[in-house]
Amino acid sequence: MVTSVFLSPKKTVPDTVAEWISNNLSENPEKTFFGSTFVLVPTKSAAKTLAAKLAERAGEAAAIGGIEISTFEVFAAEMTKSLPVATAAD
Repeated sequence: MVTSVFLSPKKTVPDTVAEWISNNLSENPEKTFFGSTFVLVPTKSAAKTLAAKLAERAGEAAAIGGIEISTFEVFAAEMTKSLPVATAAD
């Protein structure tokens, strides 16, 4: 799915992304469960900020589930761990 999201100069990027994810990917009315959603962000700091913004939107008493937020480096490292390793015969 490709969607255009226009960034407003009145909101930060994490606020805009959290709002879009909450409004478009949430699987329950409380906007606390996101199925099996995977979001790539540029930095670990961006991942923490986005997670905090999603939690803020859901409310302090709610837990967020079904979403994984990761950097490309972490994602690539996890993918290479799961690849089979070929060894040369002696």
